Amino acid sequence: MFDHLPDPRRVRGRRYRLGSLLGLCLAAVLGSAPSVAQIARFAADAAPEVHDQLGLNRPTPNASTLGRLLARLDGDTVDDAVGAWLARRATDPVDEPDRLTGLAIDGKTVRGSRTDGHAMHTQREHAHHVVAAGGHYLLVV
Repeated sequence: MFDHLPDPRRVRGRRYRLGSLLGLCLAAVLGSAPSVAQIARFAADAAPEVHDQLGLNRPTPNASTLGRLLARLDGDTVDDAVGAWLARRATDPVDEPDRLTGLAIDGKTVRGSRTDGHAMHTQREHAHHVVAAGGHYLLVV
């Protein structure tokens, strides 16, 4: 899905596929990398199998390469593409082996942006919206 996004980089000098770089960023952030430098560190330390899955060759991209790419990307376009992909995954036929069956929507704790003293995403309106859409909501208070 990431390979189909408009690539903001100049054609000359591209060393990595757009999808590989964005997949790397996604995997690193899901693994709690909070900065571009730590995404680059994740890439350098990743097992060869991870590189194969992402389509990354050696040497791995450095922080400045990733930073320039992320600064040039249109966030709305990426958001729309990811949302459309998630919607397709959620509505695939049941016999699809990798069908999306659940989606965690609170990543603040994982990213470390939580503030002490506040229960995150425990708002009535948010809970009603999730339940009205057919989802299940676990309130942690």
